[in-house]
Amino acid sequence: GAAFGYFVIFDFAFPFFLQVTEELDPNIEAVLSISSYLSLATKLLVAFGLSFQLPVVCYFLARVGLVDHTDMIKGFRYAVVGIFVTSAFITPPDVLSQMLMAGPLILLYGVGTVLAYFFSTKGDDDEDEENADEDGDLD
Repeated sequence: GAAFGYFVIFDFAFPFFLQVTEELDPNIEAVLSISSYLSLATKLLVAFGLSFQLPVVCYFLARVGLVDHTDMIKGFRYAVVGIFVTSAFITPPDVLSQMLMAGPLILLYGVGTVLAYFFSTKGDDDEDEENADEDGDLD
């Protein structure tokens, strides 16, 4: 996630910001300080690094039994809205970087759904009870 933020987002975001300042007023000259650059870069790299852990979170939630693939498919619309809202808060205030963060996160949500399909333990308790009832092993 941090590598994606550095190699993809930085290549689009910083030239975009410089272009916006030039379009506002051609007499404005962008003066970048090291501290502001490092602050923005650190925030973006941490945000992208953490947000790309979405499949790992989905895996653990599925293993614990809190979600399964059907829950994630039913909640896809809400997840997309949540992803775009989160992207709007995390990224700089432009649509391009928001879309560049939301797009991969939606794909990672799909990966998390596949992981939940294979590793979910949500319905295992119900199946164990049904099998016990069929065998006549009632407690």
